[in-house]
Amino acid sequence: MNRGLQVVRGLGAFFICGMLLQAAGPWSVWDHMHELEGRQLALAFRDGTCTQGHASWSGNEGVFYADQLRSEDGGIIPARQFKILKNDIVRISEWWTPPAVKDLLYSTRSSWSDVGEIAAVSREQVSVTTRQGKEFRGKPSAVTADSIQIDSTRIPEAEVQTVDYLRYKPLSASQEYLVHEQASLLDVRLWFNRWLIPLVRIRVFDAMAAEDNTPICPKK
Repeated sequence: MNRGLQVVRGLGAFFICGMLLQAAGPWSVWDHMHELEGRQLALAFRDGTCTQGHASWSGNEGVFYADQLRSEDGGIIPARQFKILKNDIVRISEWWTPPAVKDLLYSTRSSWSDVGEIAAVSREQVSVTTRQGKEFRGKPSAVTADSIQIDSTRIPEAEVQTVDYLRYKPLSASQEYLVHEQASLLDVRLWFNRWLIPLVRIRVFDAMAAEDNTPICPKK
């Protein structure tokens, strides 16, 4: 009985930690890049190219093992290995080319169109802070050219200071493998529909920065 009670208490503690570990400040992918070694990533560069593959990082630079490279006009460049610099990158996402906002890990731009592409699932949310310092959290029910609606509250873009995407912390390569092999039970952090995975804060829009709504690596 005591052992069973301890298990219940332990699981309860895990639940509480999962709910409380909400990112207070913006999350930096660069501080956690070592955890993403071996993960499939998609990158967009300032020169208009995009690529998908695996990265190995050291400080502000790394080596990228590209599965394929897509040029700005949509053409495909053969796979290759090349050096990459942090300052050359516009966006990092999980999974697919072109790098999608719904899988966003890093972005250097402030984009209202990106806000409209956020697809918050399960516990994920959007955090909108107004110019008056008031924060609204929830799932965006509508994003138009001049406003965003969080639940029943409509907020004009002109009143928005920042928009952050509160998304699940990306899985490590080993966790991704367990999910792919349908063996999530081997990692307690993957239990309960990932309720034990903390949320991280990714900045998508900032009124203090120049707005950039140009498409990221559009297809032909």
